[in-house]
Amino acid sequence: QRQMCIRDRARTRGNFLGLCPVTKSVTTRHARIHSDGVGPGTGEVFVSARSDDGEIADRVASMLRAKGHTVFLARDSMRTGEWAERIDDALDAARHMVVVGSSLENIKSGWVKYEWNQFHIDYHSEKKPGGTLVPYLKRTIKPALLPRPLLLWQAIHFDDSRAGDLPNIEF
Repeated sequence: QRQMCIRDRARTRGNFLGLCPVTKSVTTRHARIHSDGVGPGTGEVFVSARSDDGEIADRVASMLRAKGHTVFLARDSMRTGEWAERIDDALDAARHMVVVGSSLENIKSGWVKYEWNQFHIDYHSEKKPGGTLVPYLKRTIKPALLPRPLLLWQAIHFDDSRAGDLPNIEF
């Protein structure tokens, strides 16, 4: 019987429920979406930034943590694993998002665009009631050039000397 258990565990890769990977992923994601807590490797506030804006994002995350918020910042929160699944899990858990952008190109870059777009969709489909998306943008970015979904949110602007300061932001 012990050999059978070991063999079954190996066959299901540690999944004692015997669920297929797709069903397990859907079930796990559903549980995270509908839980009230913040899961491991996730945060109440999702900070989205391209690696070019990493230093600014680090300062924003530190300031939010100092105010008592749990923060997801990919470069801090993720070491290895399936990036897409981890990003989706963190997006599901986050109630608020700060999008850091020192250039329009950074805001429109692959993962950053995916992250703010998914948050925006979740907000408008009522998966994030009371949620807030804050575009944190370099002052030189012209608002009229922002992607339409970001125009709906109140942006906070920074210049190089104050990059990383989020004045009196409340969630």
